[in-house]
Amino acid sequence: MHEIPMGLTREEAIELLSQEPLRHFTMITLLRGMDNPVCHTANGCVFARASRENGDFALLAADSAEQVGPLLPLLRDSDETVHVQGDRAAEFIHRHFSVSRSSDCLQLYLPESVRVEADPTGIIDLGPEHAAYVHQHYSAHAATSVGYLRERIEQAPAVGVMVAGILAGFVMTHEELTMGVMEVLPEYRRMGLATRLNANLVMRMRERNLPCIIEIVVGNHASMRLAEAAGYLPIQKAHWIHLKQEP
Repeated sequence: MHEIPMGLTREEAIELLSQEPLRHFTMITLLRGMDNPVCHTANGCVFARASRENGDFALLAADSAEQVGPLLPLLRDSDETVHVQGDRAAEFIHRHFSVSRSSDCLQLYLPESVRVEADPTGIIDLGPEHAAYVHQHYSAHAATSVGYLRERIEQAPAVGVMVAGILAGFVMTHEELTMGVMEVLPEYRRMGLATRLNANLVMRMRERNLPCIIEIVVGNHASMRLAEAAGYLPIQKAHWIHLKQEP
């Protein structure tokens, strides 16, 4: 028998998710950053929603269709973005809602036991003044903005690598503090710069006692090879689903 969804405070929702801190790190981080979130739980799963300038943002963590069943009716068409942990819930959303676009990712983490040696040659800490350059050269620039990248540089570790006076590559964190936004300019690829960028960001994350978690879009085989070679281990699938909004 399904439970009836029960309201939670932000602190109660985080406490419940913290029973599996690594698996729910993304959701916990996003929940902490939400303004006045509305939270519910049922069958041990958690749902949260908050309003943003660009539409409502919802979070959903569930292991199975049976577990998530009572929470799915809480979703609504005005939820512009839904972050989902769990394939079953993502499948349901695709069946019952109009989706404009979706990004399916694999989350991986680097255990503390994995030793990392970071070559500092040419490595710099990015500053807000680099945000426009990063946006210009980031392959996924259409899905972000200069303002967002500036915010990420200001709030969390962000590093670049200089080659002959040129910022040849960069990496930082996303809003949920997963490592990403990595790019090496085409003319500087196959020089080992991506490996060096990753290692230096790992060192900075560890200095701040932050877990080293990355999200790789399913099908990005080059990034998967890089992650596996560095010692990353899989956690779970995560989905970023954008619902179509009425004009």
